[in-house]
Amino acid sequence: ACMLKLHPKSSTPPGLLYPFSCVGGPNNQYRQLLEAALAAKASGRALVLPPFVKWNRDQSSRYAYNFSSTFDAAALSRFVPTVPVRGFRFSDIGAVVSAGHNPSAGLFRTLCFAAEARCDGTALKARVVYAATSAQRCKAQPRGTAFVRCLLTPWNRHSAVGYAGWQKLAPYWGGLLTPVTRQLYASLRRAPHLVGAARVLVAALFPQLPGTGRPLLCVHLRRVEDSQRCRAPGPGPPQVSCHPGSPRFASTARLAAAISQLRALLGDADVYLARAAVGGPFSREGDDLRRLVPRLRAPSPREIAAALGG
Repeated sequence: ACMLKLHPKSSTPPGLLYPFSCVGGPNNQYRQLLEAALAAKASGRALVLPPFVKWNRDQSSRYAYNFSSTFDAAALSRFVPTVPVRGFRFSDIGAVVSAGHNPSAGLFRTLCFAAEARCDGTALKARVVYAATSAQRCKAQPRGTAFVRCLLTPWNRHSAVGYAGWQKLAPYWGGLLTPVTRQLYASLRRAPHLVGAARVLVAALFPQLPGTGRPLLCVHLRRVEDSQRCRAPGPGPPQVSCHPGSPRFASTARLAAAISQLRALLGDADVYLARAAVGGPFSREGDDLRRLVPRLRAPSPREIAAALGG
């Protein structure tokens, strides 16, 4: 069903905004979705719900996942009007507003393929415009919705625009926890079937929790090192992406202390730990963290599948 909210006296839908991500991993795509949702709300447009492309290290055969398989579209539509991607025509896009991310013609074709739609990647590339060109005109606007609305005004004449954002507009919201961003975070909820699976998993792994009201702390530990993620050779804040030998290596003991502090702040919470890149020097880290942090579970994919009856 279409999630688009129309004015009761109008049969014409509002303008549309399509998020063009730089792909990368799912978390990168989710962060860019957040920025696009804020831009759509500020400019009075409906957000076209894009699919998500699998991470290049994901070995599954499925290339893309539709929005509703990941997030609850009905919940997000309480923050900004939304429309499904099916039936959306990429040829209707009059401009692609670049705010920190400049897609190539090939990337446009990739994203259209993920949406199971045809598009002319070269034509979309030719329609890229830069938000920075109107930033000077809007600098007197207060940070937040007013500034972003002003920034996108030059392209109001287009019925559909693309948006390619990557953190450049974040400072103009005045921080991550403003009232409008809090509303967005509250409306971005996982798809109902994922919530149901999570309840089953929690009940299997933490049978003492359901019905007690006790908190559960979920930690995602991603030990992935490459030139992008552990780029600073000198001293600085520890990074989980740096391996032993780096001056910025975050030791297992340091991580255990941070997790213990968080669980204490939550009121002696149980801990669910999900890990990525568990080989090499970190093959035993799950066991070490279980020993160092009380009531921590770090199940393997096989244990998770068994808990879900798979």
